[in-house]
Amino acid sequence: ENQQIAMRRMEKWKSLFSTIDANQDGFISLEELMIAFNGEEEVREYLQGLDIREDDLGSIFRLLDANRSGSLCYDEFVHHFIKAQTQDSRIYLMTMRLQEAQIMRALDEQAEQLCAIQTSI
Repeated sequence: ENQQIAMRRMEKWKSLFSTIDANQDGFISLEELMIAFNGEEEVREYLQGLDIREDDLGSIFRLLDANRSGSLCYDEFVHHFIKAQTQDSRIYLMTMRLQEAQIMRALDEQAEQLCAIQTSI
């Protein structure tokens, strides 16, 4: 039964991803996400069901875009949202973890820059 629920959830997210991916290139841009949220009732209702408002989209998108490419592939998008759906704290917990990862990446970059500066002195 849990596998059936998981499969239905995956199918739903696959359908939503396809709806959001307006140019069907396999990636979602922030612009596509915003347009879908405002223009596609199904997308808006599903995200609002996860307590995501329009003004949250930019922040969440940037957090999900771990490689800073400006677009989200299916795995980046769906993995985090499915994980959020199965947790009690849902989006809040997901957001906190993504923010933590973003901070750690920034700290790693700064540490590398400091090492480069030290070596050049």
